[in-house]
Order: sequence, then structure tokens, then C-alpha cells
Amino acid sequence: MALQNHPALYSGGNVKLDPTPYVNIALRARAQKAAQDEAIDKYYQKIPETINDKGVRDQEIEVLNDMKNDIFKFGVDNREALRKGDGAARLALDKKFRKAQTYAQESKNRTATAAKISQLRANPKYDYIFRDKGFIEKVSGHDLPIDTEGSQAIDFNQLTLPPTPFEATKYFKGFADIKPDYKVSTKPNPDDKNTLIEVQTPVFNEQHKQAIYQRAASDLVDNPSFEEEMKKNLAADPNLIAKLYDTFKHNYGRDITDETKDIDLAAAYTLLGLGIAAEKQKVINNQEEDWKKKLAFNAITSAQADKRTSMNKANTQPNQGTSGNSFDEVDTEIITKTGIAGIGREIMSIKPGQKIRDANGSLFNGEVILKQEQVPANTATSMRALGAKVIGQTKAKIIDGVIVEMTPSNGSPYNRKSIENGQMKVNTENLKAPQMQFGNDVPKTESTPKKAILD
Repeated sequence: MALQNHPALYSGGNVKLDPTPYVNIALRARAQKAAQDEAIDKYYQKIPETINDKGVRDQEIEVLNDMKNDIFKFGVDNREALRKGDGAARLALDKKFRKAQTYAQESKNRTATAAKISQLRANPKYDYIFRDKGFIEKVSGHDLPIDTEGSQAIDFNQLTLPPTPFEATKYFKGFADIKPDYKVSTKPNPDDKNTLIEVQTPVFNEQHKQAIYQRAASDLVDNPSFEEEMKKNLAADPNLIAKLYDTFKHNYGRDITDETKDIDLAAAYTLLGLGIAAEKQKVINNQEEDWKKKLAFNAITSAQADKRTSMNKANTQPNQGTSGNSFDEVDTEIITKTGIAGIGREIMSIKPGQKIRDANGSLFNGEVILKQEQVPANTATSMRALGAKVIGQTKAKIIDGVIVEMTPSNGSPYNRKSIENGQMKVNTENLKAPQMQFGNDVPKTESTPKKAILD
């Protein structure tokens, strides 16, 4: 079969070709390339904007903006390389981006930590840490701009706060369950020779000492401020170290050794503190002085009896005289007003010639009520000589342990001078018939109770 060719092959230039489809293809390819380049340019241009600077501190914001500008400039300068996907250019740009992101994040972290530190500062419980030199240095380093000399971020999750200040009262209260025995001794009372000061000194047994040693060792390890407190006190008192050595040897029967020196000192320090804190003192009557007074009183009473006997034999009657101030002859016990609803009321003892003290041993100031039979006979006689009726209760005013005034329930007050005037008046009167004797020689029809208690 013969080959048949298409007639157009022999057109001889008479046929015209249309190039439009090929041009359009080229234009579309060029447009796509331009769009692709534009997208790549925008991508790299917007990279700095993706770095969020919210929460970045003022001291870092300027540096961060410079980093952003550097990223943008790099993108512009290396546009063609980035469009072509050059690996070195993309790696360099990525490195700049990650550095800026890390810088911003560290600044934000420091902002968050600073907020937590501010919360500590607002809590009075943590005032002490802001007086600690080491902590202050940490906060100062944290506040410095990143990458400057001395700048160091604080990791709040791993932050170790300074030890709490040592509180001696709280520390020694931790040993409240250890109950010592007490050794009793007395010493003179410099304020009143008629009384003594009874001192009760704690004595710890072996079980107590062992418990104190173990707890002191634990506190020394767990509470660094305990050791700091001891060092501070040792520096302030040169004699303290000798006291601690003596206290330890007296209680544990051995010297402090180098191997256990810190713990030994802590135990001695605790024992010394417990001993001082637990020592008790109270004022008691001086029995020796009481006996001297009784002997002197008996001698006076015997002399008065001999004198009365002699005068009776001579058929004479003595005057009703007294010596001193009869206010000081009160010999009784009364209930003070410090009690509540009759529960736990305190009984105060008033002894002749002694200053009046309250239940704590302090000189009494205030007023008390005496029953009629508790008023000394000489005082009652003097007030009657001045025109008073001593019936029922009498109010006694006491200042610094001394009765300075008495007021009958139906009369005016009489001070010490008034009573002395009444005594002088009685002393100068010549009695016409046998009368009631003063002091302890009261009529047999009446009895002065040794101890009377008033409600």
C-alpha cells in the first residue's frame, strides 16, 4: 500500500502557526515562580513577628528588638539564596531565630520568678530572707540584664531559702515534755530580811540528758540557724564557752571531744538554757527571824505580866498604853479580791511587824476588809478614844506592804498619825476601874482567832 502524505506538508509557507498557547504557558510559569518567590519572601519577612515579646522585661526588650531587626535584614540580604532553598542560608537564619526565641523566653521566665519573689516579699513571714546577704545577692543577679556580667537567673523551683531565724523560746518549748526534778535551796531576800527567796533548780536524770543530747544533735543538723545562734552568743560572751564545757562535763561525766564538739556544745547549750528557763523562785518566811520575834514578844509579854502583878499588889491600876503603831499588830489571813467567783481565790497572810505581800511575793498595794475580831485591840481602842464605833467590818488601805489607813464601816478614815494620837490619849488617861488590856491580853469572853478568812 502506497504512503499517503498530508497535503499541508507541501504548503510552501502558505500555512500560519499560532504561538499564543506557548506564550501563555511561559507566562503562567513565570507568574508561578514570582508568586512562589513572593511567598518565600513574606515567610522570612514575618519570622521576626512570630517572636512574642509579651512578658519580656524592660531591660531585655531593646536587645530583643535588635535581634528581630537582624533576622529581617538577613532575610533581605539573602533573599535569592533563601528563594533557592540554600541550606547554609536557611541554617544561618534559623540559628538567629532560635537565639532570639531563647532570649525572649529566658526574660519571660525571669519576669515570672520576680513575681513569685514579690509575693514572698509581701508576706511578713519571709521578711528575714530579704535581710540575708546571700539571698539579696541572688536577687540582684537575677534582676541584671541577660548576658551582662554578674547576671544569673534564679530557678524558683530549686531555690533554697535561708534558714529561719533561731527562736530560743520556741526551741526550748520543744523540750516541754521533759519534766525535771527540782533541788530546793534558799538565799537572803535583799528587800526584806524577814523573808527568804526559795530557789528551785531543775535536776535532769540520765534519761532526760540522753533525750536532750539526741534532740540537740537533730536540731543542729536540721536547723542551720541553731548553730549560727550559738556562734553569735559565743562571740558576744567570752565566758560562755567555759560555761558550756563545765555544763557538759557536769551532766555527761566527760569532756567535750573534737570528734563530737559541735553536738556536745549544742547539748550543753540546750541544758544550760533549759536550766535557766526552768529555775523557779518564790518568797517565803524567814523562820529564823520569826523565832527571834517570838522570843522577843515572849520576853515583852513576860515583863508586862510581872509589871501588872507588881502593880496589882500595890493596889494600883496601870494606864492602857501601847508602843509603836497598832496598825502593825494585825495577825490574820484574808482572801484577796483576785479570785473569780470563789474559785482559785488567793489567801494573803498578814503577820505582825512584817510588810504585807501578795501571793506572788510582791509588796501588796490595795484595800482589804477586816472583820471586827481581826482589828487589833489597840487599834480599836484608839479609834474608840477618838469617837469612832468599831462595829462590823473595817477597811484597811495598804501601800507598799504597810497599812496606812483604816476606816470603820460607820465612820471616817484614820491614818497612822490619828491612831498614834488616839494611843497617846488613852495612855494619858487614868483608868478608874479594871479595863480591857491591850495587845494579846484580850478579855477571856472574846477570842482572837489565830487565822481568820474573809470572803
